Amino acid sequence: MILVSNSCAGESLERKHGKTIMETARYAGIDVARDKCDFALEDRTAAIFEQTAAGFGKAIAWLTRHRVTHVVLEPSGGYEKRLAEALTQAGLLVCRVSPHQARAFAKAKGVQAKTDALDARLLAAFGRVLEPPPRQPPDAQTAALAEIVRRRRQIVDFLTEEHTRREQTHDAAVTAMIDAHIAMLKSQLAVIDKTIAEKIAACPAMAEKQEVLQAVPGVGKVTAAVLLAEMPELGALDAKQAAALAGLAPYNRDSGKSSKKASVRGGRPGVRCALYMASVSAVRHNGDIKAFYQRLRGQGKPAKVAMIAAARKLIVILNAKLRDACPKTAPAAS
Repeated sequence: MILVSNSCAGESLERKHGKTIMETARYAGIDVARDKCDFALEDRTAAIFEQTAAGFGKAIAWLTRHRVTHVVLEPSGGYEKRLAEALTQAGLLVCRVSPHQARAFAKAKGVQAKTDALDARLLAAFGRVLEPPPRQPPDAQTAALAEIVRRRRQIVDFLTEEHTRREQTHDAAVTAMIDAHIAMLKSQLAVIDKTIAEKIAACPAMAEKQEVLQAVPGVGKVTAAVLLAEMPELGALDAKQAAALAGLAPYNRDSGKSSKKASVRGGRPGVRCALYMASVSAVRHNGDIKAFYQRLRGQGKPAKVAMIAAARKLIVILNAKLRDACPKTAPAAS
């Protein structure tokens, strides 16, 4: 048997015993919750499975029985990760779409109601109509690094909040409790930073990429770790894809005679924040970024607009550096 892909038509050609059979992509939608998942096809065929290994096995059997090739789901606070991994290992193509996209699609179809079963059916329709690209889950090492990087971001947010509370507190006892909590959070942050360094050092491909990234002035260990964990495609993208994935691509907002300022949106928030902070350092220590930033400021661009543009230029540079230095380790774009 030979499979010939035909992505434009969303179909594959299956040649068997000298004959050619057209097999059309078939979509199922999944509404993911903490304890269970609602599966549905467009024709209202539906089922509910538990968020357990046994439930995943039953779900895969159900999908196979209905000749499903693609599943569409929304991110659900991380509850979708184990399911997506199980489906991918079973050979199904997993398409993740943002809740904003899914809700806009429902409104476009005139659907106002919202239930788990209805959401699953709408996701199946979304897949058939818009054919979202499937995305491979990260490998185990990248997934582990991403989890500890996310935890680092949470600890930093907690520290910021506690420092703000300390400034607003005048009671000695409360201040002492806040100070103790801050000390504990700083201790955890030190442990996390050490763990991140160990995870990167244990993976030669990551260590090589980290060295390339940190060779660019303005990019430190934290920014490099965020990029390795949350943007593993970096180095296998073109400039526009890199900027869009980082959430730094400007989008026009023009309609008729109205022309509003372009703004950045979408992408991966953690990556965007890390790159923005890196650009603050880069405009001081990176000659190319500094000249670019000063040129924009000289043209009358606001400081924040110029800084976002600098962050966009920085991610384009980093993408090119990785592409040229690590062509064998860069993953394929999804």
